[in-house]
Amino acid sequence: MTEGQRTPQSTQRQGTLADAATGWVPDRGDLAYDTTRKCVGVVVALPVDTDTTVFHMRPEGGGDGWTAPLGRLRQHPDVRELYRAAYVLLDLKGRPTPEATQFGANEYMRELARHTKRLAAVYREEHGDGEARP
Repeated sequence: MTEGQRTPQSTQRQGTLADAATGWVPDRGDLAYDTTRKCVGVVVALPVDTDTTVFHMRPEGGGDGWTAPLGRLRQHPDVRELYRAAYVLLDLKGRPTPEATQFGANEYMRELARHTKRLAAVYREEHGDGEARP
């Protein structure tokens, strides 16, 4: 393996660190990646719901469910990447300054709107077509 290439283990380790840094814990209806089963599922029950230490999962389209402890679950990659990209845009050091050109400020706002629109679409996919609620 050459330097700079990613292994599945390093990618998983990066995901674990990113989830820990954001303090992510799945909630009912969230998409989560199960690292043991190597698939995405919807969280249908929390440990507190069942008085256990595992989350109850089900495939996105329905089907047989399974259980997974928190240590096996990772935030859905699409959401994590969108969150990271939006977070970088919202960082105070990256925002347009009064010295920024009109074009630069416009591109910044367009990129932020693009990420917001995609995050809203992911939310609607998970929670239906209703209005986004906090």
